[in-house]
Amino acid sequence: MPVPAFAGERHGAGEMIDALLRMERAGYACATISHHPGEYFHASNDRLVPVLKNRRRLERLLAFFAGHPAMRALTVSECARQVRFVHSRRRSCC
Repeated sequence: MPVPAFAGERHGAGEMIDALLRMERAGYACATISHHPGEYFHASNDRLVPVLKNRRRLERLLAFFAGHPAMRALTVSECARQVRFVHSRRRSCC
């Protein structure tokens, strides 16, 4: 379920972390932060150039998750495996 104030908008790591903490306090079981490779590199003169501000934002989010063991960062494929496993055992999933 998206947080209405943040759904579909770009924000810095601080705003995303704040939203995650508010969601945790409100009892949300999970959240999705989507990124795609194009946010981290762009093509220039036939070479890939890193987009440093976006890479720093991701690094800050990952550091946040590392310091909050109750919140786990999963890739889409890891999450899909968990959902398949949970559904195969007829349990609810987050």
